[in-house]
Amino acid sequence: MEVGRRRQLPASGDLMKVDWLLDVEKGCSLRLCEAVRQGMVFGIKDLNFSHAEVLKYVANWFLGKSCFEVSLSAMEELSANLEILTGGHVGLCATAIRALNQVFRSKCASDLPLADEWIRMLRTGSLYLPDDNELFQALTLTRAVKVLGSLNVEHLNQLERIAVLTLP
Repeated sequence: MEVGRRRQLPASGDLMKVDWLLDVEKGCSLRLCEAVRQGMVFGIKDLNFSHAEVLKYVANWFLGKSCFEVSLSAMEELSANLEILTGGHVGLCATAIRALNQVFRSKCASDLPLADEWIRMLRTGSLYLPDDNELFQALTLTRAVKVLGSLNVEHLNQLERIAVLTLP
């Protein structure tokens, strides 16, 4: 069991105090207090990979990278398509790569998709059969996308204005 609270420290406006009470096995508990500078708290912009980070993430975590050994430009194209599909969002990139890795694990070594087939999977969202939309379904089940269903029209309009920079 985990309980936490955050509050602004009155003396110094830029510090935030985080108190955690952790219920460890058999009723033991631990209390941690730590001051954190506001500048160290991640915002929404910090949840997105840069283009170089998407390339590195794919190179490190995509199991099917051996299918791209012949063509590095195809690996860059896969990464670019992943970035377009997810907007570089860290959680969505991880979900998409996890889905592609499941396809990789489901195939035998002689039946692995070619580089252009991996790219097609990202573009169409179909992993196993044409028009199965498995990838898109996996992405829409993430926490990052689920919250969109709870937004009303006013919130969506505000998000749109922020996206096109019409709000301060």
